[in-house]
Amino acid sequence: MGNKNTKHCDKLKRDLVKQGCRIKEKRNNILLLPPLGVDAPPYTWHPSDKHIGPVVDFVKKHYASALDFSKLSHRRFKE
Repeated sequence: MGNKNTKHCDKLKRDLVKQGCRIKEKRNNILLLPPLGVDAPPYTWHPSDKHIGPVVDFVKKHYASALDFSKLSHRRFKE
């Protein structure tokens, strides 16, 4: 299968970077760092993971104070 990112993963990464999150890719994993000034843990996920629901849930729980969910395109942010 390789290390190809899924469309949903790439779109979520772009949206989160626009909101101030930082992304570091290392050894077939993506490390999602919170926006500067937010005291929240980082999140690690595999780029070819087709189920980004856990990432969305983590972001909603830990980064809610720093993100504007109305600007994030994934449908689970709007629930």
